[in-house]
Amino acid sequence: MHDTTPTLPIELALERVAAIAAERAIERFRSFVEIPDEPAVKAIAQSAAREAVVEVLQSLGLDHSKPAELVKDFVFLRSLRERCEAMVRQALMVLLTVVLTGLCGLVWLALRLSK
Repeated sequence: MHDTTPTLPIELALERVAAIAAERAIERFRSFVEIPDEPAVKAIAQSAAREAVVEVLQSLGLDHSKPAELVKDFVFLRSLRERCEAMVRQALMVLLTVVLTGLCGLVWLALRLSK
């Protein structure tokens, strides 16, 4: 088993020099690359999100500068969807009624002709 902990003073010195060099390299890297702080990152993210939402709304033909109108548009779209769903349900019920009526007519006709 080989112990990797430094025991000689030269090894301790080399380890300390390496740590100092690493710290200075990190400081130098940070001087070249600007790393924004957390509030700046949050502000950038919020700005990007706002721009994305505005772009999506504009691509859909909606005016984001009038929030009340935008809400009315969404309310109308919801009511339109609900009415379409109700019409589909009613159409299915009509189709089912027609099919059942036809089957009942066939049974009645078959019974009448068999007598």
